[in-house]
This record gives sequence, structure tokens and C-alpha cells, in this order.
Amino acid sequence: MRHSFISFPDKNALLQRYGGSHVDTLPTPSAIIDYGRFKDNCDKMITNAKRLQCHFRPHIKTHKTVEGTLLQLGDGFTDRAIVSTMAEAWGILPLLQNGTINTLLLSMPLVTSSIEELMEYSVKCGSSNKLVILVDHITQLDTLLALGGHLPWEIYVKIDFGYHRAGLFNNTLSLRSVISKIIDPTNMLLLYGFYTHAGQSYLVANPHEAHKLLLQEIASVNEAAAFAVEQFNYNTASNRPLQLSVGATPTAHASSMLAYSKLQIESDINQKLYGELELHAGNYCCCDLQQVATNCCATTVVAATVLAEIVSNYTDDGRYDQLINAGVLALSRESGPYEGYGHLLSNHDWYVGKLSQEHGILYPFGHKQQMHQPFLPIGSKVRILPQHACITLACHPYYFVVDDKNIVIDIWVPVKYW
Repeated sequence: MRHSFISFPDKNALLQRYGGSHVDTLPTPSAIIDYGRFKDNCDKMITNAKRLQCHFRPHIKTHKTVEGTLLQLGDGFTDRAIVSTMAEAWGILPLLQNGTINTLLLSMPLVTSSIEELMEYSVKCGSSNKLVILVDHITQLDTLLALGGHLPWEIYVKIDFGYHRAGLFNNTLSLRSVISKIIDPTNMLLLYGFYTHAGQSYLVANPHEAHKLLLQEIASVNEAAAFAVEQFNYNTASNRPLQLSVGATPTAHASSMLAYSKLQIESDINQKLYGELELHAGNYCCCDLQQVATNCCATTVVAATVLAEIVSNYTDDGRYDQLINAGVLALSRESGPYEGYGHLLSNHDWYVGKLSQEHGILYPFGHKQQMHQPFLPIGSKVRILPQHACITLACHPYYFVVDDKNIVIDIWVPVKYW
């Protein structure tokens, strides 16, 4: 499999060179993780899941590291996780082999060419198949049954309730066909539950809007579960309870507004719950400007930044801006409700307003109206809050992890690519 042909930086060698260094002495551009903020973000989500008495399944796609995954799992609070690529899955395989993780969901609906690799991975996991497969088309099930050997595959059915990225709609023949195929006792398939993702929640303006979407998420997967139980006589007494998996970072943040009582949740969605609630999220451990724009979190919790250096400044031809050595390949070209492609962590007069491959241009807020703002010294370093941490961190080969004194206490090497 191709993951075995990809090499990654040597963590021990990096720590020998940079461990104990102050952030101002690090090379630029570099990705920086504030350990305290990262851990606090993880702990808060776990505390909320405990309050709700629901399952929690963290997504590791933002950081793609074993170290970050362990913090998300919360000292054994949950043994569930999500990956977006098989590379990520291989990277955390030791956690499945030692029982730290007992159920792993691949968040992309089943890719035909990956089935052989999925079979290899499931064998490496140990005595039981710990993978959960996401599907949203009956052909995926047919292919899995034809090529997937004799393993009993656990299946999450993806439900689309309006984001239109992937998934099946409720009350459709397509959903009926998929459920029927899964619960057919002659097939080596097990219905794990129903999964949805409120990607549209990234556009909300406040926690109340996110909370409204969260209730819609719960209602959508619960409607699918009700369909399985009532139309197909799926016996939740003789089978494991169906899992109702909901979440995106804004709606996961808004789950703090959710009543902990099952009866109250049923009242809020005006439905009986036909399974167990599972909350999932990924970006929450780092956060970014897109999340801050939802007003579900503040800049003070953003754990991921990019370290860059002031290279030059310009005042001719009507310009008043500064050059940094962090462009698209260090920051990404993600945008959001907040202006530009990134804001400075400790200087609020400037933002990243223009990018090319390796060049970034800092503009003063208000542009010409703010030309009295002093330039930052050439050679000085700045930390930039990214628009979208998941994409930005994917640009970097490793992350410097710093404490509250900005000293490097660890270096995390992500399992990148596919």
C-alpha cells in the first residue's frame, strides 16, 4: 500500500535540534501548536460529552497525529475515532492494536479501490474488525460484499440533511434500498447507525443558530433510524442500539446548550429517539478564524498558528504594506467571514490580505485610512491565526508544540497525504 512508500521527519532528531527553543528562534514559516489551548479544547469537549451522557467520536483530520489523538480521546473517556484518510488510519494503528481505540470510522464514503487496503488494515487491527465503513450508495455495498472477503463489516449510513456534500436523503427509495441490503441476514453486513455532518454550520453567526442546526442533525439521523426500526422491523432489543452520530465543530460547540435529559432532547426534536446519541467533531481541538466567526468560540482558544517573518515593507506607488515569507503553501488560500487569509496573533493592526505561493502581504486594517500604523521591524517574527486550521496544518511537515512560555516542549509529526 502506498503509505509504506512515504517517509516522514524524524521526531527524535527534531526534538534534539529544537526542543527547549523559544518560538522566536524557530525557522519560518512553521506551524505552531499551543499545547495548553489544544488540551483545554479537548477537555472541554469531553466534559460536555460527559454532561450529555452521550458517546463522543473525535475526528483526527485537523492534526493527523498520535499525540493529538490521545488528547482528544481524553485518558480513555472514549475509544472511538474518525479518520479522513487511510494514511491517518495507518498512523494510529498502534492505538487500535493496544485497545485504546476499538472502533474507527473512515469518514469518506467507501472508495472501491480501497477495499483491499481496508481488509489488510482490519487484519492488522487484531482479533476483530474495528473498522466502521461509511456508505451512501447501494453500489458501495454490492462492491464491499463482492470484494470484502468474509469479514462482518460494520456500516454507518450517511444522511444528507442539507449540506449536499455526501449522503442519502430521508424518505427516499435510495435510503430504503441501502437499509434493506444492510439488514438482509444473508449479507455479512451490520447496521452500526446513521451519521450526518452539518457543514453548513460553518456559516452560522451565533451559538443559537448552531444549536438549531444541531437539533436538525439529531432529527435527521433519528428519522433514518426510525425508518429502519418501523419499516424493516429492525430489532433494537436483540441488536446493539443504533448509533445516531451528529456534529461539526460549531454544532459540537453548541451542544453545550443541549439539555442532558433524553426526554428533553426528544421534546426538542419532537421525536422519540431510536438510538444512542454520538457527538463527533474534529476542528475543535485547534479552532481558527472560521470557527471564531461563528461566535461559538473566541480567538483566545485558537491553538494553531503559523510563524512567519517580516521580509520587507513598501510605501511607493500608493502602497502601504509588508511582505512575509508565508504564502499559500504555508497558510492555504482559505477565506471566511473575517477579512483576509489570516490575522496576527498579537498585533491587531495588520492582516494577511494577499497571497502567492511563498509570498504573503500584510495590509493594515482600513487600508489607506490606517497608513499611520507603524511597520513591524524587518526580521521580526509574527504568528498568524489561520482561516482554516485543517487545511493550513496540512501544509506543514511537523508542528512545534509550545507551552505557555512559548518554549518547544514537543514536536508532532502528522501522517499526511493518503
